[in-house]
Amino acid sequence: MKLLNQKRIHVFLCLFFVGQLGFPCSTFMLKKGKVLIVGHNLDERGHVPGVVVINKRGVFKHGKSWREILSGKLAANPPLKWISKYGSVTFNPFCRDFPDGGMNEAGLFIEEMTLQGTIFPEDESKPLVFMMQWMQYVLDNYETVDQVIRSAHDYVIDGWAWHFFTADQKGNAAVIEFLEGEVKVYKEAELPVTALCNTKYEAEIQRLRTYEGLGGTRL
Repeated sequence: MKLLNQKRIHVFLCLFFVGQLGFPCSTFMLKKGKVLIVGHNLDERGHVPGVVVINKRGVFKHGKSWREILSGKLAANPPLKWISKYGSVTFNPFCRDFPDGGMNEAGLFIEEMTLQGTIFPEDESKPLVFMMQWMQYVLDNYETVDQVIRSAHDYVIDGWAWHFFTADQKGNAAVIEFLEGEVKVYKEAELPVTALCNTKYEAEIQRLRTYEGLGGTRL
């Protein structure tokens, strides 16, 4: 798997810490010159079990929605089927193709964080897929942040209250949230800080600007 080219260096850091005071998680991208570093941590109360999975190219896959997994009944939405184009490395807390996040050989990175208040769109005319499988679909098929953003509109995602941070080998990054049944995207000028935690990105930026040196007076 090629994660090093002449223009960029990507370091994929999955740091799984045991938190003592809470259970937040965070994702970030650092960029300096030709060097990009992306990282993710799970600060949970207790151990976060899982495995590191190498996902291969050329594998046929069939997506399922969360409601289908729970009920065993097919959704009315059209099915999502694909053959993986790119290999990837992911951290999976449950099983293969259900990642918490990872990076593919094209340098595309995606991770999740909890966002209470998440409401996913509803549209029976589009394929419906569980959010973990959507993350694997993204890594299997795409190489750019813009492709991930289009995917968030082209497919309907269901599952738990999560929002997502994604970045690619060119240093592009985006935050994707699902609020009030709509897709909300932050990128470029709307993404002044390439990091994400467990509240709405807009609220995180507003809180950051209350600190000294960033527009506020808090120390």
